Order: sequence, then structure tokens, then C-alpha cells
Amino acid sequence: MDFKTYKKKLEGIFTRINEILEEGDIPEISLIKDFTRLASRLQNYATDEWSYEAEDFAHLANQLISAVKGNDFQEIYRLISSLEDAKNYCHRSFREE
Repeated sequence: MDFKTYKKKLEGIFTRINEILEEGDIPEISLIKDFTRLASRLQNYATDEWSYEAEDFAHLANQLISAVKGNDFQEIYRLISSLEDAKNYCHRSFREE
């Protein structure tokens, strides 16, 4: 899968997770696992310049699995906010060539 297609798929799942949370529900664990799997694969596309950010994003996504399994709304929202911040920072700081 090329990087643009990959990013679109990752963003689509992240958007869906946010929509579910906005409805006051916790996303299904299968959706979170799909997101985490894709977040982990981000490191495969990362250049040396932004590999740390990709690793950090994957780490936050892995923590999200535990929060969802524990039905910990507060931690889920904190992690989603951190993932959003990490995504925005990376998009502002590093441009796709």
C-alpha cells in the first residue's frame, strides 16, 4: 500500500473512533486494534527525520487498547487528545515529499 493510501485509511479509522466517542460510546476493541495495527505500521513509512514521532504515535495507540479494555473513559479521551496532538505536530513539522 502506498503512503497516501495508508494515511487515508489510518485517518478514516481515527475519525470513526472520534465520532463514536463524541456520541458518548466506547469504540469496539476490534476497531481500536485495527487502528493500533495501522499506527504500528506507520513506522515502516517513517524517515529518520520523523521516526521518533511515528514510534510515539504507535505507543499511544497501544495504550489506547488497555484504556478501551478497561472502559476508562478519562484515559481514552486523554489518549485520543494526545494522538490528535501528535498527529497535528507531525503534519505541521514534516512534509510528505
